[in-house]
Amino acid sequence: MDNLNGILMPGGDASLWEDEPSMTGFSELTVMGGKILERAIQLNDDGRYFPIWATCMSYEMLLMAITNDDKILEHFNSPNHSLNTAIMENVHSYIYS
Repeated sequence: MDNLNGILMPGGDASLWEDEPSMTGFSELTVMGGKILERAIQLNDDGRYFPIWATCMSYEMLLMAITNDDKILEHFNSPNHSLNTAIMENVHSYIYS
């Protein structure tokens, strides 16, 4: 990761659990995602800006890894949930470097 300036973790259809049917334990993918997240946090704590963009399944994987809870997703069941986009005027955004 020392030669990268960030990581993009796409969605997909891999198992996040060691035992998929019972949705228990962490798969090797989830364990590795947790290690990547820990290293990114360490880099940021050391003053090196290192972003991670996680989409869909990868976001769920990082949520499980950072909470160390293989059941955390049960609290966020929202399949096919659409929300309206709110257009806001005169909102300022700041980018930190």
